Parts: sequence; structure tokens; C-alpha cells
Amino acid sequence: MRPSRLAFENFGPYRERAEIDFSRLGPLFLVCGKTGSGKTSIFDAMTYALYGKAPGSRGGLERQLWSQHAKLGEAPLVEFEFALGAEEFRSVRQPPYRRAKRGGQVGEAPAAARLYKREAGDWSLIADKIGEVDEFIGRRIGLTADEFSKIVLL
Repeated sequence: MRPSRLAFENFGPYRERAEIDFSRLGPLFLVCGKTGSGKTSIFDAMTYALYGKAPGSRGGLERQLWSQHAKLGEAPLVEFEFALGAEEFRSVRQPPYRRAKRGGQVGEAPAAARLYKREAGDWSLIADKIGEVDEFIGRRIGLTADEFSKIVLL
């Protein structure tokens, strides 16, 4: 698996849209920075885009991926483009987040997922349900979210 592009907003410490173009980097690269600069959030975004789960010890805390800096109703979003062999894919996920409901109450918007494959230069939707995306990614990558975070991200 080779990452191509990662974009996210209202995710972790990132409120504004952030984008990383991995295609501009060499085959081996290092993500570095000071403590608290958002490095782990980049890996969280990659893992969440693929598996719909927060990695490692943060597993099960997907509701906390929504940025605390986001305003009520601003949806979190993660887009991750990657290559598996000669094929290119784009996973788009939205973690659960808080939004206003009728009557001024606060409710939770559910998570959502879509998976696209690049065909003839365009993105074609191949899955638009969380279970379908999870099954496809798990089968094609061949690693669980925990294995991915321990093996690939290191």
C-alpha cells in the first residue's frame, strides 16, 4: 500500500482542512515534529479512513476524533487516496459528530463511508456502506486496523 494523498478537516486538532500530498515524497519518508504538533492525528486519519477505527489504545474512541475546535454541526471528514499495486483507491469517511437537532437539542450524526476506485482517470464509487468498505479494505490490504498501525505505520 502506497499513500498518495490525505486530507482531513474537523478531525483531531485540525479544524481547517489539511492536506498532505505523499506523491511528492520519496519511497521512504519520516513524519516528525514537536510533541503535540499533530503527527499522531495524521496516522489516526489514515487508519480511520481505511478501517473506520481509531488505532491502538485509542480504539473504541471514534467519537472523540471529531475536533474539539469544530463548531456544533461541522462534520469531520477524512479522505485518503492510496495505491494497492497498480490500482488506485480513495476512501472517504466521516466519524460520528455532534449536531443540532430540532427543538435545539444536540444529537449525534452517524459515521459514514464511501470507497472509490480510479478507472480511466475518474473516481468510480465501489462501496457506500460502512460494512462494504470495511470488508473490501480488510480483504485487499490483508491486515486488521491494529496490525496496520503496528506494521505499516512504523
